[in-house]
Amino acid sequence: MRYRQIRRIDTGQWLNVLFTVDGPTFSVQPESHLASIAAALGVPPSALAVVDSDMDLRTGTLLSLPPPPAPPPNQDLVDFDAGDAVTKLRILRRRVLEA
Repeated sequence: MRYRQIRRIDTGQWLNVLFTVDGPTFSVQPESHLASIAAALGVPPSALAVVDSDMDLRTGTLLSLPPPPAPPPNQDLVDFDAGDAVTKLRILRRRVLEA
């Protein structure tokens, strides 16, 4: 089993991210994982380092990734909440016909 960990270069702190593979190599290149994590953190990829090893090397307090962005609101629900009785019936009728 192989472990892929990511740490910040400037502080040496490990991120709360751990990729594993049950085999000798990962099918995803380290640069791809690094780019995705850097984008999520809003830092350049050069601020992070990927470490592949035979064990989980992460120690200390792990840095968390920010939560993913919230999905956009369902426009039908927004319209329904803001609508009058006629608008609500129109939305409900459309929903029934689509089902």
